[in-house]
Amino acid sequence: MQTVRHFLSPYYAVNTITILAYIPVRWYWSQHGLSKHTRLEEMDDLSTWETQCSGMILFVLAVKSLRQQLTLDVVLADAFLYLKAGLLTITLMVDPRVCAYFGIAFLLAYLMAPQPYRDLLGKHNTQLLNSPLFQKHVTAGSPGIRWLVLFFTPGKVGREVNAVFASLSLAYASNRLHFGRVNVQSSPSLAYSQGVHAKTSFAGATIVMYTQGKEVRRHATDSMTEPAAMRADNIAQMFELDSVSAKQFGSSQITRR
Repeated sequence: MQTVRHFLSPYYAVNTITILAYIPVRWYWSQHGLSKHTRLEEMDDLSTWETQCSGMILFVLAVKSLRQQLTLDVVLADAFLYLKAGLLTITLMVDPRVCAYFGIAFLLAYLMAPQPYRDLLGKHNTQLLNSPLFQKHVTAGSPGIRWLVLFFTPGKVGREVNAVFASLSLAYASNRLHFGRVNVQSSPSLAYSQGVHAKTSFAGATIVMYTQGKEVRRHATDSMTEPAAMRADNIAQMFELDSVSAKQFGSSQITRR
């Protein structure tokens, strides 16, 4: 029931309605012809543009889904983004005035109905940490226990990294290696104390490994310049999770899914 309520939130409803508003516009053009401001010669050109945009959107979503373990939230957010970009491109070719109307509608939707943050979908073995929990588990942790902590900012990049981090936790988490996550917006003082700032983490994420509260290794990723750094295998290699696990537990004690 909670999942249903989440996907009935204003973000999903408003974006769906604004995108579906193209249907009556498209019907009007099919009945009355293209606008005199159009850059297209005939209706068949519009159909070609629609087919090409739809195919490109499906291709990009399929590639991203194969390369990363995406949550449903991320897939829908990407679909909304690509569909809106496609609609703006098509309407600009047909009638710039309609394009402007859609642009204003999309801007209002972005400002008034932001995507609600929701914790990871599906299975994961991580703990969402605030300042007291960080102090209890990470800073004053038991000897021999390592924590791999993700500092993220809610948003598209944060959701993608959370999904990758979830897959890592399922593969490597054990009684000696724990995974934690810190929402930088919800715990800014904690993030600041660990050298992570909301502005610098907006387009990426910071992952830090701790032993009894002491930083062992850190890696900050930028989704614009280092998209490959978001991949689970690369993160595992950066923090040598295989060797850390083998040293402490032996490979037979690690459950990989």
